[in-house]
Amino acid sequence: RSGPPRSGPPRSGPPRSGPPRSGPPEASNPDPARDAVCMHLAGQAQRYPQLELRPLAIPPGVVRDPRDEALAHQIVNVVTSRWITLGFIAQRFLKSGWADAQPELKAAVLAGAAQILLLDRVPAYAAVDHAVGWARGALKVGASKVVNAVLRRITELGEDTPEVEYTHAPDQLPLSSGRARLLRAAVFPDDPVERLAMATGHPRLCMEAWAKRWEPGVVKALALHSLCEPPTILRTAHARGALPPGLEAHVQSGHHVYVGPRGALGALLSSRDDIWVQDPASSRAVELAKGLKPRLIIDLCAGQGTKTRQLAATFPDAQIIACDPDERRSGILAQAFERHRRVRPATPDDVHRAQRGKADLVVLDVPCSNSGVLARRPEAKYRLTGKFLSQLVKLQQDILTQGRSLLAPGGAMLYSTCSVEPVENDDQVAWACKTLGLSASGPGVLLPGGGPGKPDREYHDGAFSALLTS
Repeated sequence: RSGPPRSGPPRSGPPRSGPPRSGPPEASNPDPARDAVCMHLAGQAQRYPQLELRPLAIPPGVVRDPRDEALAHQIVNVVTSRWITLGFIAQRFLKSGWADAQPELKAAVLAGAAQILLLDRVPAYAAVDHAVGWARGALKVGASKVVNAVLRRITELGEDTPEVEYTHAPDQLPLSSGRARLLRAAVFPDDPVERLAMATGHPRLCMEAWAKRWEPGVVKALALHSLCEPPTILRTAHARGALPPGLEAHVQSGHHVYVGPRGALGALLSSRDDIWVQDPASSRAVELAKGLKPRLIIDLCAGQGTKTRQLAATFPDAQIIACDPDERRSGILAQAFERHRRVRPATPDDVHRAQRGKADLVVLDVPCSNSGVLARRPEAKYRLTGKFLSQLVKLQQDILTQGRSLLAPGGAMLYSTCSVEPVENDDQVAWACKTLGLSASGPGVLLPGGGPGKPDREYHDGAFSALLTS
């Protein structure tokens, strides 16, 4: 649920410098990195709103300069986070509807607009020229002229405009830094809820639901939180020796922010089994069960084993069985714990066949909407619809029922999500108490903390947890 920071140049910085817009067209020179970006985004446009999690793939040896490849990944990251915002702005300059535009046209416009408005160190003329050149080869004759016209208008709207304090004005584009780009026209809607949705890149229905649930300040903070660059946070509470250099204390005890060299993080994690990547919102769930003394723990939705590591450290006398229905994650679990003397990876079928009624603690970190971790999972924003949530609710109830069947008499279930939606959290706990004969306690929902412009040591994801006892 958390991981290393995204690679690439920052989203915001000093004013652009570079050749004037009348300079030589970049499209005349090969640019395989940005070509790969447009091809990737065209594929994503075909799937929207179900964006794939696969990262941008650039064949080895195609890009000679690592900076070009880093820029390519950053363009994809920015577009993924601001898809709705960039499409909303582009629609202003299109004669036809954005929703019906060809995937390749969307890809060229999104890639160009992201560079013009959100990546200050890319000259606007270079972004426009590449997008137009790529569109000329990917689309029918004439479509590249549409791309050129739209991106030229977007350039006029936001090229070299100043950064200001974000005050939710209709001519301000919020940035990951916590400030905003002052546009040359008021492009965002008059309605404050819809304006916040379009400016931060959230579905309007999602923002309206949040507005009914929380006061305006909370809604604004939640929307802006999804724009920030999340830090890498390590769980250090169980460290057996001195902490390595490159760590800064987090406001939540037992956690540190990694501030060392990006390339050294992997070596650190592989050399220390007592330190791992874990956000405070995630570790909070296991802390809820600290008063228990389980002999057998079943981590039924273990993912890649983050909470499994915490369980093993928190309950040194317990045997732990970890499994996940996803084949890829199951393989990662098997590799991560192959030599652990108390953690045994298993398949869900094996667990349900051999462990019914035996577990003192069942941990259910269930699949969810990810609405509490949108800074890390920006593509999840576009799936926050009633239909998708209804499907998740049914799946979560099935998992709760399966977990209940594994409980020994007097056992407990730890239910957690990285969602802030009541239908996945409090409503599910109420359903479990009524349907499965359980009692509930726990801290409940934790809204995301920190955010754009705030220190990394204050950052945390959003989450929910509750302890269900029989």
